[in-house]
Amino acid sequence: MKPLFKFFKLHLSFFLPLSLITMFLIQSCDMTDLTVQPKGDYIDGTAIFIDSNFIRSGGHYGLALYNNNPSPFGYQPVFIDTINLGGIVQGGYYKYRMNWSGSGAYFAAVVWLRNAGGMPIVLGTYGCDTSHSCSASKVIAFPNFTGANYNITCWNDTLKSLY
Repeated sequence: MKPLFKFFKLHLSFFLPLSLITMFLIQSCDMTDLTVQPKGDYIDGTAIFIDSNFIRSGGHYGLALYNNNPSPFGYQPVFIDTINLGGIVQGGYYKYRMNWSGSGAYFAAVVWLRNAGGMPIVLGTYGCDTSHSCSASKVIAFPNFTGANYNITCWNDTLKSLY
């Protein structure tokens, strides 16, 4: 026991400041909230295609954001992100991450975009999915810090379009 005491007494000028700094750092760290919050400039989710007739020419599928107004799907979307058909897995599931740095409330939809342009064909909306009679599509707020998944069930076939 004596050699250990001698060692600490001899090196007290080193161990005392080190101990005080360590205690200060431990006390200054607020360890009450260790949650990780999403960045806010994206949403995640799954587009679930419920039929198997993918259209492979003349346009492409996409995820679209529409301004929050009384009839949003009658206007051009403010943002469209392409769905890569190669990313669709067995069962018609497409995991997406849509990056958007805008702010406000938006409606989200899976759409078909013709190569020739024009209005996108809406195949499913967040909150209503494939229902033709639904008027309760849900808005998504940006920046979005919820970390929630926004899943949209949709048609592949443009003949079954909602708008």
